[in-house]
Amino acid sequence: MSRSLAVDIGGTFTDLVLFDHETRELRVAKSSSSPESLADGVLECLAGAGVDLAEVAFFVHGTTVGLNAILEGKGVPTGLVTTRGFRDVYAIGRMDKPDMYSYVYEKPTPLVPRDLVFEVDERIDAFGEVLAPLNTADVESMAASLRQHGVSSVAVCTLHAYANPAHELGIQQVLEQHMDGTSISLSHEVSGEWREYERTSTVVMNAYLQPLITAYLEDLGRQLARRGYRRSLYVMQCNGGIMDASLAKARSIQTLLSGPAGGAIGASQVARRLGDANMISLDMGGTSCDVSLVIDGEVGLTTDTEINRLPVLVPMLQVKAIGAGGGSLAQVEVGGSLRVGPQSAGARPGPACYGRGGREPTVTDANLVLGRIGAETFAPLGLEVQPDLAADAVTRGVARPLGMNLEEASEGIVRLVTNHMANAVREITIGRGRSPKDFSLLAFGGAGPMHAVGIAREIGVSRVVVPPAPGTFSAWGMLFADFRQDLVRTVVLPADACSLAESESLFAELEAEGRALLLRQDVVEESHEFARQLDLRYRGQEHTLTLPVPPAVAASAVKDSFDEAHRSVYGYDLAESIEIVNLRLAARGATDRPELKPIEAAEPGSRPTAGRRSPVYFEGAFCATPHYDRADLRAGHTLRGPAIVTEASSTTVVPPGARMSVDAYGFLIVDTDGGAHGG
Repeated sequence: MSRSLAVDIGGTFTDLVLFDHETRELRVAKSSSSPESLADGVLECLAGAGVDLAEVAFFVHGTTVGLNAILEGKGVPTGLVTTRGFRDVYAIGRMDKPDMYSYVYEKPTPLVPRDLVFEVDERIDAFGEVLAPLNTADVESMAASLRQHGVSSVAVCTLHAYANPAHELGIQQVLEQHMDGTSISLSHEVSGEWREYERTSTVVMNAYLQPLITAYLEDLGRQLARRGYRRSLYVMQCNGGIMDASLAKARSIQTLLSGPAGGAIGASQVARRLGDANMISLDMGGTSCDVSLVIDGEVGLTTDTEINRLPVLVPMLQVKAIGAGGGSLAQVEVGGSLRVGPQSAGARPGPACYGRGGREPTVTDANLVLGRIGAETFAPLGLEVQPDLAADAVTRGVARPLGMNLEEASEGIVRLVTNHMANAVREITIGRGRSPKDFSLLAFGGAGPMHAVGIAREIGVSRVVVPPAPGTFSAWGMLFADFRQDLVRTVVLPADACSLAESESLFAELEAEGRALLLRQDVVEESHEFARQLDLRYRGQEHTLTLPVPPAVAASAVKDSFDEAHRSVYGYDLAESIEIVNLRLAARGATDRPELKPIEAAEPGSRPTAGRRSPVYFEGAFCATPHYDRADLRAGHTLRGPAIVTEASSTTVVPPGARMSVDAYGFLIVDTDGGAHGG
């Protein structure tokens, strides 16, 4: 059994990639997602691809169950247990506002209402010393109240549990005795660092999701077993690593953004293989567009993330998501302005051209009107698109209200969604002090390659890369993810020689914990790797910068590295001494990654043959445009725009003035200025 399988659930489609390590053959499939039962969508995709699960040795899965529950407010009834006197930490949150001058700003709605927040007598200080013992009678009484309120999951977050978890463990023991079958999440296990509000929000979110994730993974596991799968099921994490399903049930919050994480990891692999140190990853699917940066072959991690405006204190890849996809709805607002997204037609009913009852115009409908996509893209999905329905939707919804003709309205929709995505790229580049011109743009997802050159030209990027099978690229990226567990310990110590020596023993403890987690997932010890980081700040500062550190690092080297990082981020450094706030450890275990297979080379001097020509609308006029089947392209082929490259579930648009070439592994390389820059 030499086959690896990845399945990624999106808002509109479920994607599948099957890789045979012996032959290096790649099989892909795509089916409509099933919002009512996501597991059914996975099984339908497996059946459609004809996958024999008995021959699969490795199966990794990206799921939107957790993210959807947060965004839609459809988690389970959850209770919160905390230290007496701190009941309102979660409701009060922080006093800062994203827009300090906004009169209409509203604080995010907590996932746990105040009447389900319970206090218990206990107190531990910031150094882990017990100031007041745990009152177990309080916990027993509280358990009865939680049962009466119909709570099915409980989050426990006591003061300074990161320094000493004894009382959280005691609360868990009592709750398990009196609330059999109830999910219990402990803050020190979900996020073992300080900041009470953020830690509370994180453990509450984990508890809010845990029964849902557990039920979903158990149901999927049973269904897969019935179909012959006998190995572990692995789940993509938001930190870019994978974990087995048993860990995912306990650490449900790690499954947030698991699909976009696969695309970002895949982008880092492409950047290394193509020799592009810096790359913008753009994943445009049916519902959303996810953008991230690859810098020096790596995707950045952050521990300062919000989901639905609620803080999440776990490491996540830096992925920005916006509501811009093929299914994004185009609407004319009351004042006469055009808006595209963030609402989406989703998998059901989908764009108007699908003929499933959708009547509002979408980005897909606009592209169909412009001739940029055709029936060949949708046929593998079992969809027979209907151009007349697309034209009718755009006419009724946009062209007629704005006094435009059909093509002008459609081009306006495409330009607007392109602008939205360009702005998202500007946020993660210019907004972080980097120029987009220093990056290539990797475009994938079903709709990404169709809009990529337009986005690139908007932001000044001269090179666009389209991978093979871009519609299933995020699933492909999951096959390159390592096992990963992130561990953290809050210490707050001066960064002097004495404290750094003390940190060596603390790092050793974290490594032992990380090793145990990897071995629990049957990751062979020879593949274990540990990467250390320190969260540092100048004395008196509130927030920190995270820097990698080798073992036995000197205090002077830490100071020099921090000063340099502070200058890079903020433009200055200080003579102040620095403090260690958190120790961080990434424990990794390698997986058996796919190896790309070169495609057949073109005969010297040969040119690709167009399958057909049709009028395609560019910049206010129709152009006679050749269409090429990607399967017919060979390494070394080149062509100039306008051109359309079609394949199952995705289309690459090469507009006038651009030049495209095919590399040895089948990647499409588009020079947006036709090679005038010397590329």
